[in-house]
Amino acid sequence: METTLFLLCPTDCLESKINEEFKGDNLFYTSLANNSSFDSKTIREIEELVNRYSIKEVYFVLSKQNKIISKVMIGQSFSQIRGLQNFNSQINKHKEHSMLFWDSTDILGVIISYYINQKIEQLKENFRSDINKLVSIKGKIYLKSENKFLDIHSKIVCLNKLNLN
Repeated sequence: METTLFLLCPTDCLESKINEEFKGDNLFYTSLANNSSFDSKTIREIEELVNRYSIKEVYFVLSKQNKIISKVMIGQSFSQIRGLQNFNSQINKHKEHSMLFWDSTDILGVIISYYINQKIEQLKENFRSDINKLVSIKGKIYLKSENKFLDIHSKIVCLNKLNLN
């Protein structure tokens, strides 16, 4: 039976929904707002899980109603929580850029997608090359209102600056 690793925010409480949707053995690794730092200890732990359980797929999953992201979007700061010091500025920067370049009907989905894409790239950069060859890393957004998981907008590029000639 296939084993899949899911990187989740514990405030989303998605474990049972994931077990309903994704058959097989599912392992869960949690961090607030999926904001793991991917330091050497964390990478070593994840690589150990991948090797021990022959994991072929890793998913970053956040709910579109994630409590932490939703509160940041309305101005609440989490700078006093260890691991979330830079989180507010990251999300607010994504929000600012997204509002300039994307249809405003799904700004939250775009922001979450961009954020998860960044986390995917960070994880790939820190994995050993043999692990990168074994594992597919993807992202999902859970929509509570529809009780379903959607693929993130992949390969979203948000620009730090826009230069027109």
